[in-house]
Amino acid sequence: ITVYRRKDVDLPEGHCVAFKAYSSPPVAQRGKCTACEKPTIEFMKTPLLPALTIVPSQNISNPERLPAPAFHCFYHRRMEDAQDDLPKYGGYLYSQLRFVVKLIGALTRK
Repeated sequence: ITVYRRKDVDLPEGHCVAFKAYSSPPVAQRGKCTACEKPTIEFMKTPLLPALTIVPSQNISNPERLPAPAFHCFYHRRMEDAQDDLPKYGGYLYSQLRFVVKLIGALTRK
């Protein structure tokens, strides 16, 4: 996934995304493509952090502009093994903790 500050992302007019708010976590609105039902975007607002937009990295039109991956989270739910030396975090708690630590580090660098 790629995470952006919410203020830096706009959906184009006439977008084909259907949103659903989830009770777990209650802070997320997840969007799926109305044609293929694949995840397209997620808006998230949590206390003490800026509003965020999460986009599956494969949906980015210029992948060469993406930063290098830093780790794998939710590895326990993988479809296949990752063939790299990046750290791999499984389980909900460890995956969420690593994500939040990395996110706070990135947000405080700017």
